Amino acid sequence: MDEYELPFFQRLSLQWQGIVIAVVLRATDLLLLLPRPRLLKPYLGLWWQRILWTPYRARRTFEIARALQASGQQFRELMYGETPLVTALWFLRKAGVGRGSRVVD
Repeated sequence: MDEYELPFFQRLSLQWQGIVIAVVLRATDLLLLLPRPRLLKPYLGLWWQRILWTPYRARRTFEIARALQASGQQFRELMYGETPLVTALWFLRKAGVGRGSRVVD
């Protein structure tokens, strides 16, 4: 088997898990943002951009192969994720971030 490919059922399982997790997280994010309507437009814009472009769609390009070879990683080890809004809010509160604070990502 090519190192870039997962077995069919493993790939299918991961895709379904990703879909379920994404739906649950998007629903909770939207529930958190409903009382803050001015934040909905930027959030939905970011959401749309993620739908259009995601690292999970990366194909076997020369650049990916070169980066993997240089780092000693395999394609399966590539990870990408975003922090759910509820988790980000929890961390920000724990860090004491308030209205007058600045956060650099």
